[in-house]
Amino acid sequence: MILLLYKRKIFVWLAIMLLITTLVQHELYSAETLTPQKQRKNVLLIAVDDLKPTLNCYGETQIISPNIDKLADKGTVFTKAYCQWAVCGPSRASLLTGLTPNGSGVTNLKVQLREINPDVVTLPEYFKLNNYITAACGKVFDKRNVDNGHDSLSWSIPFTPWFRYKYPEEYPPFVSSKTYRVTKKTATEIGPEGIGDDGYDDGQICLDALRKLDKLSQNPDQNFFLAVGFKKPHIPFIAPKKYWELYNREDMNLAPFQRMAKNTREAFYSAREPKHYTDIPQLWTFNDIDRGENILDPDNQRRLIHGYYACVSYIDAQIGKLLAKLEEKGLSENTVVLLFGDHGYHLGDHNLWGKHTNFEQSVRAPLIIYNPGSSPGKYYHNPVEFLDIYPTLCELAGLEIPFENLQGKSLAPALEGEDFKSDYAVTNYHSGYSLRTKKYRYTVWMKSKHEDTPTKILWNDQRVKFTELYDYEKDSLETANLIDDPKYKNIRNEMAANMKEWWNSQYEFLNKQ
Repeated sequence: MILLLYKRKIFVWLAIMLLITTLVQHELYSAETLTPQKQRKNVLLIAVDDLKPTLNCYGETQIISPNIDKLADKGTVFTKAYCQWAVCGPSRASLLTGLTPNGSGVTNLKVQLREINPDVVTLPEYFKLNNYITAACGKVFDKRNVDNGHDSLSWSIPFTPWFRYKYPEEYPPFVSSKTYRVTKKTATEIGPEGIGDDGYDDGQICLDALRKLDKLSQNPDQNFFLAVGFKKPHIPFIAPKKYWELYNREDMNLAPFQRMAKNTREAFYSAREPKHYTDIPQLWTFNDIDRGENILDPDNQRRLIHGYYACVSYIDAQIGKLLAKLEEKGLSENTVVLLFGDHGYHLGDHNLWGKHTNFEQSVRAPLIIYNPGSSPGKYYHNPVEFLDIYPTLCELAGLEIPFENLQGKSLAPALEGEDFKSDYAVTNYHSGYSLRTKKYRYTVWMKSKHEDTPTKILWNDQRVKFTELYDYEKDSLETANLIDDPKYKNIRNEMAANMKEWWNSQYEFLNKQ
């Protein structure tokens, strides 16, 4: 009996401590006193997998993206927005925690965010703690880095996984079996006749989001945070037939420079993603003496680009449905809409097809923000980072920004036409750290991926094994590494000082008590 009473006391004590911890966390992350609930704004966060800035609003004339362009006309376009790591999982974990990949602990597609960083408060979780209803559809986090609830702590409404979507019964088996295409393991496929937007995951994700918006709109006094993640244009490039028919394949422009940059190393380049598919030649090199720049034949290049563009237009149509729903339900004037691609994508430049590099086409991605009440149609040209998304949405929605836990800055001033300190953006991939200013990119490759990080050491010149420098005003295609060019000595020294400053500031933040 005594033992039983003792166990009960222990249980009650643990329960009380859990309650206290929860209340303390809520107090730390709650901002009830800043803006009254009714004056806050809703948030619609739209993530698009592998979307590079191939959009009309970014100057790409071949693409058909009217709905994203309409959002850009209403909001602010950030022309130099950079992800923190050009892979889905680390990029998403970073921007959804407001921490660099070193800070979040997610630098691959295996580690669990909550296991390696149990005290983290994600962006949607922060809104949830501040009495928002939070919900997600599709790919917001990368599922390989979170629990089966798509990071359950982040959402007020339980996440609906893809296998619970119900496809029209009249569709052929390849739809419901989730093979996505009639012919297996191909890099591209034009959707069969009769298969509409709802025959693929992204159409179903959109329908899920529309249903949630219908429900969320029923209580105008309850703020919401809805995150919608679309999977295309991630390879394989598969979309309903009507989106392929928007384009003439013969008109597709090929990348003008398809070699390695001078004075670089092949180790800094990635494996080409289409090589994993049966309809793409498997034997590739970066600098083939006999075949020159046409390492992947032009017909296959145009087919891949055609497929990528078709997928972008397919996703653009889904985004149009979301924006139309906001208008229909009277939500547009009180909902911040933020759209981003989780990283860029190489479409043949440097003979690369995919991401997984520190080059411009891999790390630069779209970032468009619509804030009700802000002046429309603005462009911001200084470098910004995806780390800035977390604090930006807090400020725009009316919540206090927990800067002590974040590594980014709010971009809200840019939406009002104000300039603010935004000198450079930094991207990390494996042992490479790449610093981008308006004109230049400076990349250092460290000797050890695991030991030479801002988490573990202060800056040390002796730990650098290779350095790159690119001038985008004179060489936008990154054809030559200029690090040894004497004309760039002062630029090199300035960029090196910026890197050291950034690195040591990261070390201080990541090692604070």
